[in-house]
Amino acid sequence: MALDFELLRKEYLEAIAQQAVDEYWVPDFGENLIRVLPPRDGKLFYKKVGVHFKLVGSGMEYCPRITEGLACPVCEVVDQLKRLRTPVAMQLVSRLAVVERFLMNIIPLKEGEEKSIKQYLAPKTVRLALLKTVLDPDYGDITDLERGRNVVIEKIQSSGGFVNYTVRVKPREISIREILGRELYMEEIPDLHEFVSRRLKGYDELKSILYGGDEELGVEGLLERYVRDGALEEE
Repeated sequence: MALDFELLRKEYLEAIAQQAVDEYWVPDFGENLIRVLPPRDGKLFYKKVGVHFKLVGSGMEYCPRITEGLACPVCEVVDQLKRLRTPVAMQLVSRLAVVERFLMNIIPLKEGEEKSIKQYLAPKTVRLALLKTVLDPDYGDITDLERGRNVVIEKIQSSGGFVNYTVRVKPREISIREILGRELYMEEIPDLHEFVSRRLKGYDELKSILYGGDEELGVEGLLERYVRDGALEEE
């Protein structure tokens, strides 16, 4: 019996996509205890980024338009697809549209797991809740290495398949030294701007990923590609 190469290709693409997502910390459903770390530049503890999560053959890629104010071929295609207004075009819009996230350095504090620095692509609701806490004089800088506080992020599956988050900051101040059992130096904390710049694709490279190396496909050809790869339902 011959191998099913189409199925193998689909499995390979899904594995590549998952590999891109696995680089980042993702909260489990229920309560997750973390420590948000301070910024290397002493300014914001997060970096606003745009993310395209579901590119066939790549998975997650940073959006140059939202992340750095540069031209983005994926966003350009999304703009064209919106003008087509066909059901399958709108499916692809939903799949490719940029999602706003806030990248931050954290230490997950799950019991029994090694405590190390991870990156978290936080949604708007989490960023807003953290900002509100930091600006509250009763809490202040919860990222401070000596007098900061741990944070509980609760991930909740709501009706309709949507995911909601609640954020609760622990009242007790606790040093990173107590958490890790050693000092944590600022030089050990990744610079978020450098972290993103190393992973941000250029315009031509991102366009090649989008079209699977065949930039002559055009929008109609791109629709056919995503239907063929099983990413969309043909109407």
